Amino acid sequence: MKIFSNKISKAIKITNRARYIKSEPYSTNSFQMTQKLEAKTSLWQRLRNFFGFRTKLNPKSFANGSHTLQKPFICSKLAAELSEEYLRTNYLSENQKIIDGFRDAGGGASFDNFGKVLYAKREVITIDKELDVYLQNAINYVKQNTVQMSEKKKLKFIYNLMLDISGDAQKAVERSELLGNRAAGEERLLGKIFEHGAAVCRHKALMFKILADEVGIKTRILRGNMMDFGGVGRHVWNEVKLKDGRKILIDIQNCKIIEVKNSSKNAKLVSYLTENNVPIYYK
Repeated sequence: MKIFSNKISKAIKITNRARYIKSEPYSTNSFQMTQKLEAKTSLWQRLRNFFGFRTKLNPKSFANGSHTLQKPFICSKLAAELSEEYLRTNYLSENQKIIDGFRDAGGGASFDNFGKVLYAKREVITIDKELDVYLQNAINYVKQNTVQMSEKKKLKFIYNLMLDISGDAQKAVERSELLGNRAAGEERLLGKIFEHGAAVCRHKALMFKILADEVGIKTRILRGNMMDFGGVGRHVWNEVKLKDGRKILIDIQNCKIIEVKNSSKNAKLVSYLTENNVPIYYK
């Protein structure tokens, strides 16, 4: 009974963190009124996840296209160039803010001269704050709650928030594979992917950069490979450059925060590789 009680307490402790994602316009009053209801729902879902109950993504909804964007394609020249550069270099710097119209279509994708995706092997992650209420709410929530915070506290706040909204990693991988297969070449709003529990490293790194950029934290996004016990696979993560000069690696998918130091070798960094499997940090 004590073990069971400890598990319940741990699950409840997790639910006491941020509860804010709703597919409706954000307002302080509506947010406060829905927190309790959201906490109850989240608690039940957290308990189900904690004790291993499996949930399935409805194949007739998100993955099959009911959330395909319905408005005409609009993409600014800057957004098109940003999408193309990320495809070509696998990197966006702290000075390149992700804007509306940005699209991440994954490796091997192709764009036309206007930034529209011609071919993609998986879903096309689309940034559009006007349509993406989930993303709007996330940005507003971070801005509202970090006004008086130092840079380090802002970073910690966003990191913990990302862990909260990421959900169960294994289920997300399964749902992401389903999404990628059934919605290849189709646009999906970033927030909707989180809302349906299908966010993996590529979605989490984009969301982290967007939220960090909004509160003035210098953030990069990098796409390469990662080596683990299962071999080498594609991966996306972030780097943050603090005002004191330190560089921090943020890997939401693997729940890692690692300080990058040029003067010493850190074994934790050996797993992060370029697209050609060359170590990035561990020389």
